[in-house]
Amino acid sequence: VDASDRALVLNALAHLHAANGDILALGRVAAEARSAAQLHDDTENEAEAILHTGHALQMIEDHAAAIKYFVETEQLATRIGMHELEARVWRRMGVSSSIIGRHAQAVDYLERSVRAFHELGNIADWMGARSSLLNAYNRRVEAEFPEGPERVAAYRPYLAEWDRLANEAQAAGIRRISAIARGNFAIAQRFVEDYEGALVTLEDVLKLYQAYKMRANIAITFNEMGSVYCKLKRWVDALGAYHNALVYLADGSKREQCDAYAGISQAHEGLGDLAAALGALKKVRTLEAALTDQE
Repeated sequence: VDASDRALVLNALAHLHAANGDILALGRVAAEARSAAQLHDDTENEAEAILHTGHALQMIEDHAAAIKYFVETEQLATRIGMHELEARVWRRMGVSSSIIGRHAQAVDYLERSVRAFHELGNIADWMGARSSLLNAYNRRVEAEFPEGPERVAAYRPYLAEWDRLANEAQAAGIRRISAIARGNFAIAQRFVEDYEGALVTLEDVLKLYQAYKMRANIAITFNEMGSVYCKLKRWVDALGAYHNALVYLADGSKREQCDAYAGISQAHEGLGDLAAALGALKKVRTLEAALTDQE
């Protein structure tokens, strides 16, 4: 590879690592790409590399640090007129804002991203941004309504939205986005209390994630299965699902680890093992403290 093209190649490699959920490799290659870009005064590839670094931080739930990198990326992208990169960074900023509870800001960023990708004619990223926007709407519902009939009613319209996105992405050949949308359809099923239906969908989606080697999504799916099993009071099945999630979370999301240990605590309590429940709950508190420090 010609030295002047090294940053471009490294950024392409970083994109693959991001898609495969390989956080450590993503962070390492993004740093190499930025150094290579700076060496040749390549502002476009430097901006791309900064976005990848922020994405790696986002994947380990360090959203405060991630947002700083996203802001830096946005400033560079705006200055040199990289409109597609602007749309991508708005999506990333929207995702982090949604996760840490800044719902209005998240929806604003993500609606801008959806519009921009539609105008650019980038179908894959447009569908990805739509997925992130629907997730932001769903998190807002969770924040606004306590568990009960009002939340169920607020969540129900999103079943059709997730189903539509899954079908459109599948028809367009964008299989990973289709799988993610179908996984979120299953989560919506859980929220509207269709627990048996959610399990069927989750089992189907798990096979897709395993085929595509989407480790982070596999972990989320096992956590979701655990949540459904808890709703059905199938405590032993819940423990199995949560422990499966932790296998895929060794270097992954602290938030998902927190959810897994919280579920393990609930399942042990359901089985009457209070000592084990307390042990898992202590791990939840440790992870929650780490997450609070990053927000």
